[in-house]
Amino acid sequence: MTTSDYKHKLFQIVETARFAPSVHNAQPWEVAFSEDKPSIVISTSSKRPLAQSDATGRETFLSLGIFAEACICSAVNSGLKLKTLTVDESAKTITIDFEAEISPKADDS
Repeated sequence: MTTSDYKHKLFQIVETARFAPSVHNAQPWEVAFSEDKPSIVISTSSKRPLAQSDATGRETFLSLGIFAEACICSAVNSGLKLKTLTVDESAKTITIDFEAEISPKADDS
């Protein structure tokens, strides 16, 4: 599978996961894709701060976790397998790495 194919598939995964619930329905995340491997990097968005209602950032980071889980569920449904999930609380990022090979979907068998 080419890098372009992975990016397209990851974009579809994020597109589905964006409907995940979040604090105050603010969807306080930004998404980036790795250039060299099938990965999604989720970070807090500076464009959607919840300064008044979430001064510590706890609820925002919980929203990132919910969105990450929605990405994983969507990815598994698309045939990708989770490789690693890395949470960096100090940088407020979550990185999801997937296996390079795509497995058949559960409903394809």
